[in-house]
Amino acid sequence: METIYGWRGKILRLNLTSGEIQHQQTAAMAERFIGGRGFLSKIYWDEVDSKKDALHPDSPVIIMTGPLAGTSAPSCNRWFIGGKSPLLNPQQFGLGNVGGSMAVAIKAAGLDGMIITGKAEKPSYVHIQDGKYKVKEAAGLWGLGIPETLKCLTAAHGKNSRAICIGPAGENQVKLAIAMSDNNACGGSGFGAVMGSKNLKAIVIEGSQKVKVARPEELKKINQQVRSLIEGRVLMDPNIEGIELVKRSPCFGCPSGCPRGLYLHDSGKEEIRKNCASAYSYYLWDKLQNNDESTAVPFLVTSLLDHYGLCGQEINNLFSFLHESDKLGLLPEGKTGIKLSEQGTLAYAEKLLDMITYRKGFGDVLAEGTIRVAQSSGKETAALLEKRVTQSGFNANAYNPRFFITNAPFYATESTSTMNQLHEVSFPMMKWTMWFATEGAYSPFSTDVLQKIAKKFW
Repeated sequence: METIYGWRGKILRLNLTSGEIQHQQTAAMAERFIGGRGFLSKIYWDEVDSKKDALHPDSPVIIMTGPLAGTSAPSCNRWFIGGKSPLLNPQQFGLGNVGGSMAVAIKAAGLDGMIITGKAEKPSYVHIQDGKYKVKEAAGLWGLGIPETLKCLTAAHGKNSRAICIGPAGENQVKLAIAMSDNNACGGSGFGAVMGSKNLKAIVIEGSQKVKVARPEELKKINQQVRSLIEGRVLMDPNIEGIELVKRSPCFGCPSGCPRGLYLHDSGKEEIRKNCASAYSYYLWDKLQNNDESTAVPFLVTSLLDHYGLCGQEINNLFSFLHESDKLGLLPEGKTGIKLSEQGTLAYAEKLLDMITYRKGFGDVLAEGTIRVAQSSGKETAALLEKRVTQSGFNANAYNPRFFITNAPFYATESTSTMNQLHEVSFPMMKWTMWFATEGAYSPFSTDVLQKIAKKFW
C-alpha cells in the first residue's frame, strides 16, 4: 500500500438519526481540492440541498482539516466548521476558521474531517477515539455554558482529549450561536445553532496516531526560516482596564506566539483573551457610558458571550444597530423591553444577552441576527445597516473596501469574512500608518516598502 503523507485518507460520515457510520476516501479530492476549506466547499456544493433550511436535519455540519494539520508546519493547524449558514441572509455557504488544537486531534484520530447529518433523539455528544465512534447522552451537559461543558468533558475523557461544543445559545438555535473549542477557539456563521438543531452538544476526539511527513528535514528548515522572520515581534495585549497577563497561550503550531493569553481580571476571573474583536465587543459602549473612559466591564461581557456561546462580531453589530436605532427613536422601550439608554452598563449587557440566548420577548427577534431584525423593524432601521454589513450579513466595517479598495474582490465573491486575507491588507497598512505618523520611529514600514508590496501582491 502506498504511504500517505499529510492526509489521513478518510472522512467520517455520521448520521445522528440512523446511527449509520461510513467513511469517504479523501484521495479522490485531495489533488484538486487539497483539504480544509477546499474539501468543505466541494462537499457543500455537491451535497447540500439549496431548498432545505440550514437547521433541517439533512443540512450537515462539516468539519475539515488541511494536509499539514497535525505536523510541525507553522500556522497550518487551523480547521474549518461549515455548511449552510443560518445566520447569513439568505441562508448560504458559510464557515468558521478555527484555531486551538482540535485539528491536531482530528488527524491523530485518523481522520481528515467529518460530516454529521441527522438529529439525535435526545441531547447527545459524539465521542471519537482512534477509529471508534460512539454517540453518548448529554443530558447532564445540556444547559451548561461552554467553559463548564469543556471542563466536564475533559474530566470525563482526560486532558489529552479535545472537544468542540455549544452553549445555551446553540441549544436554543440562536442564529448567531458559535461552536467553541480549547483555547477559546471559536467558529462563527451560526454553526452553534446547526449543532443545536441536531441535539448535538459536543464532539470529543481522542487520538494517538502520527501524521507522516514526506521530507521532515526540509520541513524543519522551513520552520526555522519562518520563525526567524518574526523574532523580536512586539505583541499587543488587549487594551482593557483591570486585567493582567498571566501567561501566553498560543494555538498549536503558531510560530509567532500571538497575543492570545490567559489574563487575570480584577473580579478574580482567569480567562483567555486575544487582542481582537471578541475582546472589544462592548468596549465602545462602555466608553460612551463612562464619558470616554474605559472600565473592566468589556472583559466580563466577553465572558458572558463565551458562556452562552454567542458570536462577538455579530453581537457588536447588534449593539451598534440598537444604539443607532435609539438615537433616531426607531425602537421604543415599550417594543424592546430594554432601556437602550443604559447601553454600556454591565446590567444592560447581562439582560440583553440573556434575552437573546433564551429567546425572551424581543430577544427572540434579535436571536435571528442583525440583518433580519433590522429588516423586520421597517425600512428606516434596515437603512442603518447599509454602511456596516453587506446584504448577506458579512461585517463590512473595519475592513470596508471603501477604505481598502484591495478588499473589494473578497466582498464581491465571499459570503463570510475571509479574515486571513483581510489581515494581509490591513496589517501592512497599519504598520505603514505607524511609520508615517512617527516619521519612522515606531515602524520601518516606509512608503517605498508599501508600494513594493502593493505592486507585487495587490
